[in-house]
Amino acid sequence: MTDSSLKAWLDYAKSQVAQARNQPRTGSPQAGIALAYGLELLGRVIEGVQSDLEGGELVEVAIVYETLATETARLLELAEPEAFRALVELCDDNRARLLLTGQPAASAEVLELLRQRLVWLTVTYDWPSEGPSRRVVEIVHHSAAGALRSCTATQSMEWQELPDRVRARMLGGTDRKVRYQLFPATAGKGEGE
Repeated sequence: MTDSSLKAWLDYAKSQVAQARNQPRTGSPQAGIALAYGLELLGRVIEGVQSDLEGGELVEVAIVYETLATETARLLELAEPEAFRALVELCDDNRARLLLTGQPAASAEVLELLRQRLVWLTVTYDWPSEGPSRRVVEIVHHSAAGALRSCTATQSMEWQELPDRVRARMLGGTDRKVRYQLFPATAGKGEGE
């Protein structure tokens, strides 16, 4: 089951629990109390499962943006936190925005610098026939002199560490690579999403 279909089932279960909570209670008051308590517990379990799933995805998002920020800061001589905030804004990624809660907004100057110098940002997950899986973050940019350059950061990871949606796509097809384009934003927020 993919993350999106599991999310749909969890959302459906939450709506059913909410609907059951609003149903008039018949029978003994103790039965009504027990039913209300059971529905409350079920609602908490469903929210916990959904939160865990989203949290796992959020960890992966954080890793990708942290890698991008480290490399972008190095390439453009910026402070990493400033690069991180600007990249999240530039990529218009709602999931990554959760990581910025309570932080100051990215400066207009840094955003403009990123728009001028960055050509595209991608993350590719690779599952080779031999050896560990990999996450490859690529930044294609213009140097200060205007030359087109590419920078990659590769991280090895075990199969089970790949995001669920990536594993599902790899198992569902013949391609052993999944690439998401983060910038410029694509219509679906990433190839194949």
